[in-house]
Amino acid sequence: MAPAKKAKVEEHEETDAAPLIDEETIKVLLDIEEKMEKFDDERKNELQKLEHSYEVKKKDLYKERFDVLEKVPGHWSRCFEAMGLWSDSDEELKEYFTNYMYVVDEKDYHKAVFHFYFKENPFFTDKVLTKEITHADDNNMNYSSTSIKWKSGGKAKLIKTGDSKKRRAEDMFDIGFLNWLTFEGESTEYEHNDFTMRLVSLFQNGATEVYEDDSDDEDHEGCEDEEYEYLSESTLVVKQLQSLTAKQASFYVLADTTYGSCCVDEVAAEHVNADFIVHYGRACLSPTVRVPKQYVFGNQKVDEEHCCDSFTSVFGDDKDQPVVLMADVLFDYVLENIANKLRSEGFSKLQVANIHFPKTPTETPSRNYKLSDESRPETSIFYIGYQSLAQSNMILSHSTCKAFYSYNPFERKLTHESGSVNRTLMRRYFALQKAKDSSIIAIVVGTLGVATYKELIVGLKSLIRAKGKKPYVLAVGKPNPAKLGNFMEVDCFVLVACPENSLLDTKEFMKPIITPFELHLALSSKDEIWNPHTGNYITEFGSIVDQITADAAKLTEENTRKGSSNAGKTLDEMESDEEPEFSLVTGQYRAKDKYGLHSSGGVVSRTVETPNADGTVMVRNNLKELSTFVMGSAAAEYLNMNRSFKGLEIDPENSEPSMVVQGRSGIAKGYEGEDEF
Repeated sequence: MAPAKKAKVEEHEETDAAPLIDEETIKVLLDIEEKMEKFDDERKNELQKLEHSYEVKKKDLYKERFDVLEKVPGHWSRCFEAMGLWSDSDEELKEYFTNYMYVVDEKDYHKAVFHFYFKENPFFTDKVLTKEITHADDNNMNYSSTSIKWKSGGKAKLIKTGDSKKRRAEDMFDIGFLNWLTFEGESTEYEHNDFTMRLVSLFQNGATEVYEDDSDDEDHEGCEDEEYEYLSESTLVVKQLQSLTAKQASFYVLADTTYGSCCVDEVAAEHVNADFIVHYGRACLSPTVRVPKQYVFGNQKVDEEHCCDSFTSVFGDDKDQPVVLMADVLFDYVLENIANKLRSEGFSKLQVANIHFPKTPTETPSRNYKLSDESRPETSIFYIGYQSLAQSNMILSHSTCKAFYSYNPFERKLTHESGSVNRTLMRRYFALQKAKDSSIIAIVVGTLGVATYKELIVGLKSLIRAKGKKPYVLAVGKPNPAKLGNFMEVDCFVLVACPENSLLDTKEFMKPIITPFELHLALSSKDEIWNPHTGNYITEFGSIVDQITADAAKLTEENTRKGSSNAGKTLDEMESDEEPEFSLVTGQYRAKDKYGLHSSGGVVSRTVETPNADGTVMVRNNLKELSTFVMGSAAAEYLNMNRSFKGLEIDPENSEPSMVVQGRSGIAKGYEGEDEF
């Protein structure tokens, strides 16, 4: 600390300006800090002594627990497995492991001894293997182990390659129990000392962890933030699947997703010609069509008693009111148990929306419950799940129900979601109104795996054209503000994605992003305007594809009929007959869009011919008339004049091929030779 601060003073002394602080003052401050550090060290020592004293007090209880677990075969072996303390080299040893004891020295809190108990085995004659540790300081530990009495050939069976020190150096990140046990001497290696602390933590806190329904609070926090990853466990899963597979099947771990992590990634699976997909973790349950799949949701822990009490606190005064009980896929397994308890308490009109798994893997699971438009205003929803896109989707989909209550199992908290529903719906309604005023609409492809997405894109393009607007189709991967910001000529984006990924937070985007359902409403006729307080909100586009296609055909037919009735009228007469549209966003009237509409009202079907030398394009419409379009539209003008990047400019006459050069090698976190820069 002192040299760094002194160097800083010297740097100031090189200049003509007076130093901010003199050396004498620095010495005084350093002396004060040194005294403060002594108090910090004293505090640490006192805390260690206090913790040690309580560990000594628990000594008899540890012995009592030891006697109980002596009668539970394989308990500690399962605990070691759950904590990742076994390595591949321990595979043959762990089945003989019976019990475990960690004893602290009653006089010296720096010392402790591990005792590992084994039944008769083919490797050594010892019944107990011990290892003593001494904490030299915060980073150093001294280890000493009892000598193992190996049976003939036993050591060779367990330690197959080299001595323990060599194996430890070659495999630093997979220490394993046996390597750790046989190491002696002083260690500053993080992996060794971390292994030791995990053993201590398991002994002090984890005697029953292996029997709990699911992961600890840290995993729960990860689920709340939707950041919990199963990738770290994937290798163990693959090994288990390989051992259970009779045939020599190939397994691939899809570590990233093409679009949303909730969707079955058929695109990535087809890259390896997969015959079957196993989807782990959260899922939106969107239907797929190409590859058979199996879902493994995982069972997150729920306090069923507290959940039932929370339900009763809301609906206990009127047990005859209709309520739908539903849950996130991670908690679906507890729905029947909770429903049975509530029905036994007198809730007669309780409906359970649990997930139904079809008999064949080509079909997609779905929630089983009936909720008609007539019964929605009288029915309440009780949802078990944490704040997530899945919950937001459920709230919007049931916005016309009497009430929506969510129970967070991690926080054990009940919330009435009415206020957030209204605010969210009104924001969506405002975006819908801006879509009505848009002249250029881009369809953003946000999925390549959900069934009927191609039919939906075709229907949306037809609907947009039938309303006299210009459609674009964009495939940009996962949308973000930077990507969509490149298309400034677009007035509105419509995202074709699964229900959970279609509800983007558009605060950072420059233009509104709406769902296919919202675009359908925006381009519908006057008598079909949606009321956010009374109309149902649909996020699953599979149920509206046919309606969008039918409405597009209907509008096209109306335009053709108008064209026939306008025959013989001048352009001014036709424009005077059309009513302007009123914009709720600007508060003004605006002329209807006529892009793609023939002067007589029909929709033009264009076939592009060879461009002329002056930049005009010759096209032929559905009336077999030849037309000339001058490239003067807003979009074309922006593309040709304002965009800084216009693609790769290839000049074959003046461009010579360059020599092939050697690229980088290695992995992203550390390419070879990267330290030189």
